[in-house]
Formats: sequence, C-alpha cells, structure tokens
Amino acid sequence: MSDGKWVTFYKGGEEVWACNAMYAAAHFDFEPIPMNRSSTDD
Repeated sequence: MSDGKWVTFYKGGEEVWACNAMYAAAHFDFEPIPMNRSSTDD
C-alpha cells in the first residue's frame, strides 16, 4: 500500500516492511492488486 510518499508491505494481513516510495520504485516491480483480492491476502 502506498500514499505516494511511503510504501508499506503486508503479508498475511500484517505489516512486514515499509520504506520511502522513491526507494521502492527504484528497487521493486509493482502490480495492482486484483479486484477480487485484498491487500491482506498472501
């Protein structure tokens, strides 16, 4: 999840890591969460 400045990574509904959005954009590939899946799914 991101507010455009900060990115938070979740697994199993729990926060596992967070970082600056610029760092995340430079180091990770992102895909939108499908409509039938929530951000709390593994």
